[in-house]
Amino acid sequence: PSFGFYIRISMHLKNVVATVVSGVLLAIAIGAHAQQYPGKPVRFIVPFSPGSGSDTIARIVATALPEALGQQVIVDNRAGAAGNIGAEAAAKAPPDGYTMMLVILGHAANATLYKNLPYDLVRDFAPVTQMASTPSILVVLTSDFPHSHSGSLP
Repeated sequence: PSFGFYIRISMHLKNVVATVVSGVLLAIAIGAHAQQYPGKPVRFIVPFSPGSGSDTIARIVATALPEALGQQVIVDNRAGAAGNIGAEAAAKAPPDGYTMMLVILGHAANATLYKNLPYDLVRDFAPVTQMASTPSILVVLTSDFPHSHSGSLP
């Protein structure tokens, strides 16, 4: 990758953080009543292990949010069961605006893969903003692979 690639990634990451912070602040403003929000630290559940791509994005956002919120944001990794452990923890948290969860596309698939989920993705959660998108790339690890480009795949 060229140096320009890293500059584009860096600029894109700044835009992602700005969008997420704006989305969270908008959601807070819409849900705010007479009380001062936030009056305590905000919990950011990441249903994947520390060091994962999802965790990295969450920690970047969690670093920017305290300046905007005036309150600490704590990343809480709850890995396991394809994200279901963290999703259950978020679903059981009080709906008071002090718990956020990072959701990936796999959570939608979980509804079809697991019969008895302890949460309903549509009923129990309210979307705030898209934080990031990731490309998927087909790679081959051997020189014996018989296809030289994707068009030659069956």
